[in-house]
Amino acid sequence: MHITVRLSGSLAEQLGNRLVVELGPGARVCDLLEALAADGALGERACDGLAVVAGGSIVTHDRVLADGDRLDVLVPAAGG
Repeated sequence: MHITVRLSGSLAEQLGNRLVVELGPGARVCDLLEALAADGALGERACDGLAVVAGGSIVTHDRVLADGDRLDVLVPAAGG
């Protein structure tokens, strides 16, 4: 199945603003994040701090994905 992902922050700098990730049936948000990590864009534990948004709401990392889903992956930001 194909998942369209919009990235922010350092992820967008490394991978581009949008990409399509191909995952197997029954894949979850955590599988998507692992696929992004496999591209070398994330550290091993970096997935824990990411927020994933679908349909305007933050979703859990165990949410099952469906073909054609559109997700935003948000990188935490700090400032002062």
